[in-house]
Amino acid sequence: MCDDKVSASLTVSKITDYKLNGSNYIDWSRKIRIYLSSVEKDDHLSQDPPIDETKNAWIRDDARLFLQIINSMDNEVVGLAHHCEFVKELMDYLEYLYSGKGYASRIYEVCKAFYHPEKEAKTLTIYFMEFKKIYEELNMLLPFSTDIKVQQAQREQMAVMSFLAGLPTEFETAKSQILASSEITSLNDVFSWVLRTESTPSNEQTKVVVTKGEEKNDARRNCFFQAMSKCFLAGRETNVEAAATSTDEWVEQYQPGVYVRLTMLPSGKKGLKGFRFSRKKFTVKEVEKWWKENKLSVYKNYDK
Repeated sequence: MCDDKVSASLTVSKITDYKLNGSNYIDWSRKIRIYLSSVEKDDHLSQDPPIDETKNAWIRDDARLFLQIINSMDNEVVGLAHHCEFVKELMDYLEYLYSGKGYASRIYEVCKAFYHPEKEAKTLTIYFMEFKKIYEELNMLLPFSTDIKVQQAQREQMAVMSFLAGLPTEFETAKSQILASSEITSLNDVFSWVLRTESTPSNEQTKVVVTKGEEKNDARRNCFFQAMSKCFLAGRETNVEAAATSTDEWVEQYQPGVYVRLTMLPSGKKGLKGFRFSRKKFTVKEVEKWWKENKLSVYKNYDK
């Protein structure tokens, strides 16, 4: 009986009556963080579960706090975070979703899934349930408003997302830059941005070049090969060349098996010119996969 009372108490427990609905994220998040700090549990915002003898107690505390935070959120928002297991994971995801850091990108992904759904091999029921979830998330990200200006801004956003979704892969850099910007402006502004990217002079597109034949010399087996057909740098397609082409360029190791070709910009910063990959570490498909997974971090590391 006592256990039932404890369970019931935890079920209704919440940190604040001011529930998260998406638009109030900043104020809501501040209240949650202040509360966690007041009970000396703010370490749950930054730390993963310990692996020592305190692990079980820490996980119990985290589960209690997690439940309190969930109970301080609207049901629609709770449905978006069902994959989260710990307080840190939950709060990081909500920050990504609502603080603006990943908001535009999330709207883009949801709009693309909503306007271009694919049943594929799913059963009709699963397809419907997934589509309905996307529809509900879209309504939450772009909630109905009686304010005409808000409605116009939402329509403009959806037009931008639809326009970006139809762009081919050579505009991937421009698309990423637009979605990473602090604010999506008008469709005309986005078009101008992409148009500038298209009109930027670029080298002729090349296919993947791999050294033909098998070299007998071990030293030559470890040579670098041109492995990427398109490397999206500075908003334009750039050939991946085998070596620096002038005295103003040099090669540095970016990570094991991956080397970057750099040049010094007038600003004094390093400018990225291209990549080289070790044949022993990468196949052509592995290079393409590496680029998809790492291109955003590459852009952050170098002035483009």
